[in-house]
Amino acid sequence: MTLGQRIFGVGTVCVHSSDKSIPHLDLKNVKNPREVKELIHQNVESAKDKRRMRTTELMGAAHQMLAGRAKRAL
Repeated sequence: MTLGQRIFGVGTVCVHSSDKSIPHLDLKNVKNPREVKELIHQNVESAKDKRRMRTTELMGAAHQMLAGRAKRAL
């Protein structure tokens, strides 16, 4: 989160998807980004429940740590 984003109460929501056309999407300068993230998460979980799929969620430092491990493994 940048200083400007903190001042204006906005943030970036990063979406990682299995969609081949847009596997990574950054929604920048979103008001209440944690709430938006939670809404996206709830809707994804609901859709997965309907399809009986399992899910995992990576956030913040844990995501960065795992991404670093994946790069070293390659």
